[in-house]
Amino acid sequence: MRKYRVADKYKAIKVIDPYSIAIILALREGSKNITLVNLSATEYAEMTIATTIKKLRELAKYGLVEWKESSIGRGIKEKTYKLTERGMALADALAKVLGINSKQ
Repeated sequence: MRKYRVADKYKAIKVIDPYSIAIILALREGSKNITLVNLSATEYAEMTIATTIKKLRELAKYGLVEWKESSIGRGIKEKTYKLTERGMALADALAKVLGINSKQ
């Protein structure tokens, strides 16, 4: 992540960039695993799965995204990501600015 000089109170704005916005908009549609987050986010910006993972961690660090781990098979765990209340408020504001009307 780039080093921006942001007041401590507003550090969360450091995470906002086109990839983060794409992920936030993708999760506005509902909870998804990493593959579906990446696939849905490509509607807004092309990124690698590694970038998606990195951005999800940053968004979680600032309380915009949360995840739940569940078992999907013998010894296989899967994380499902979703927006927090703060993340959903941001997603709705971004969608309004971008002219995206409905949650799909």
